[in-house]
Amino acid sequence: LQGMARNAGSFLAYQRAASYLSPVGMFGELTGGLSYIHAVDDFFEQFDKRAGDLAADLQLLASLLFRKGNLIIAVTCSRDDFEVFAKEIGNLVGRLGDGEAKIQPFDPKPEARNEGLLAPSKVQYVYRAADYTKLGYGWRGRMEVLRQILSRDYLTQEIRIKGGAYGAWAGFTRDGLAYFGSYRDPNLKKTLDAFDGASTYLEKFAPSDMEMTRFIIGTIARLDHPKTPSQKGEVAVSYHLRGVTQRQRQAERDEILATRQQHVRELARMIKDILSHSVLCVYGNEKILQENKKLFERLVKVVD
Repeated sequence: LQGMARNAGSFLAYQRAASYLSPVGMFGELTGGLSYIHAVDDFFEQFDKRAGDLAADLQLLASLLFRKGNLIIAVTCSRDDFEVFAKEIGNLVGRLGDGEAKIQPFDPKPEARNEGLLAPSKVQYVYRAADYTKLGYGWRGRMEVLRQILSRDYLTQEIRIKGGAYGAWAGFTRDGLAYFGSYRDPNLKKTLDAFDGASTYLEKFAPSDMEMTRFIIGTIARLDHPKTPSQKGEVAVSYHLRGVTQRQRQAERDEILATRQQHVRELARMIKDILSHSVLCVYGNEKILQENKKLFERLVKVVD
């Protein structure tokens, strides 16, 4: 985990930014982000005192989670292999407890904040994020086209080519998270200024028909790239758990294919609202973050 804290700056900054905005983001931070790393470090500092309690807690957790009433089985295999699976799966199910565990409420209160994560790094990983549903916007298929345009054109030009970062992108999730990010970025303030310029870029967006077609093709290619059987199974489970139907997916693809320049320009207002209400999290060089400490509500050491 110490290695992750030093080498997974982009993931840690993204997860931390998401945690400021929603219970889902907070859950991800507590179970896999910087807060989780710090909690594990704290546990190992007191290992002799707490090991017994942890073992008991994990046994209790396993008994509550691994029950027949909670079970969802997804298998991706050939017909011949499925016969073997169907024959043997009963051995596993038979070892699980009966009944369903009582669902306990998990209702954390996200707190919007701006943080700098002080790390032994020569570069920055910069994230700005907002919950677009709280700004009155909903998920649409053309957001996938917007992501392609911002990531492959505007942000690549301004932050990667001009700014010297290894990469930069924007993204939107179905549950409301909108984010702008940069990867292995030598800058900070210049990158934030580039993010702020995205709405102006979209207001003036006027590609040729061929360029617009390339954006559409790139969007579809990213969504429908060839997948291995294992990947197909993972995607199917993900859609099932999130309640995304094939009809919804097809409607989104239809909207992607119907997206035109004017539709993209109309999204400029949404991007301006998102950036105006965004939170900030930067994982990066301690000296650079200290020099820009006015950007942050607090600075947090990644490792002691």
